[in-house]
Amino acid sequence: MADPYHILGIASTASDADIDTAYKYLYGVYHPDNHAGMSSHARYLRLFKQVQRAYMSLCEKRVPSCPYDERLRRIRC
Repeated sequence: MADPYHILGIASTASDADIDTAYKYLYGVYHPDNHAGMSSHARYLRLFKQVQRAYMSLCEKRVPSCPYDERLRRIRC
């Protein structure tokens, strides 16, 4: 999976509030209902799913055993 911070357009040091704000903004931009019937509907659906997966992986960091952030800690140290 691509870097969830990059997908949401935020820094890796972003706070939980910044993550939530970025997700809510992109949720509205890429939501499939906003693009129903358009030729680019499939593209927006794919992007919407990417945003959801990125957000969910970052939400897991609030739980102590998040594998993505654990890998980042090992790389930075």
